[in-house]
Amino acid sequence: MEKIRVGLVGTGYIGLVHLDVLRRIPAVRVVAVADSDLDRARAAAGNLGVDRVYGRAEDLVDDPSVEVIHNCTPNNLHFEINSRAIRRGKDVLSEKPLALDSTESAELVRLASEAGTVTGINFCYRYYPVMQEAAARVRRGELGEVRALTGHFLQDWLFYETDYSWRLDPSVAGGLNVLADLGSHWCDLVQFVTGRRIAEVLTDLHTCLPKRRRPVSGSLSFGAGAAGAGLEEVDVPLDDYASLLIRLDNGAHGSFTTCQVAA
Repeated sequence: MEKIRVGLVGTGYIGLVHLDVLRRIPAVRVVAVADSDLDRARAAAGNLGVDRVYGRAEDLVDDPSVEVIHNCTPNNLHFEINSRAIRRGKDVLSEKPLALDSTESAELVRLASEAGTVTGINFCYRYYPVMQEAAARVRRGELGEVRALTGHFLQDWLFYETDYSWRLDPSVAGGLNVLADLGSHWCDLVQFVTGRRIAEVLTDLHTCLPKRRRPVSGSLSFGAGAAGAGLEEVDVPLDDYASLLIRLDNGAHGSFTTCQVAA
């Protein structure tokens, strides 16, 4: 059987999750990985028997043997890699958020429409069985008209001032942190389960810890530094708490709270 040949960019936390799942799919073969940290990329490739390792994303995207791109990089690289892959005629599964702003995301939609490639954003929670069941019940009319909804997504991995991540750096994450990271998942679930579109939002963004101490050497997605040597104090302008009021296109109202410093 001819296998789908996948190339994965970004071998950090979520990239390793992708690789672990991809190796379980009989019709898929991961043929290449890329990461700016070559040692990390080589380790991931060696563990899963991947043949080719690249230090630059563009080299993997341009590899003619790669048919599908899994983009598992930080937010600021999404548009560049996704657009290059689409222009090369590759199918793309991108981590969220799709891009840094609506101008970039609109351009990706335009490119994908013109190229006819298969594209997707990894809103993984909609595939949990309970979410599939909820959506099916709505589609069958078993819940009647959806009039109100509420939810939350609370984490604690940024609870201490010595917890740090690139998600707190606007030059990498963009203009939002927790709302783009966790809130985007919930907004997707609302639309998937109800079958409706979000028409209006009112958002309260807050930074619970406006100053943090980050490792001088930098950190990965879920990096935490011990107090003491090797840390530097930095300002954190991005949200680690957000609340939303929303209105769906059928007039239903809802609310949502998300936080990364909730003990």
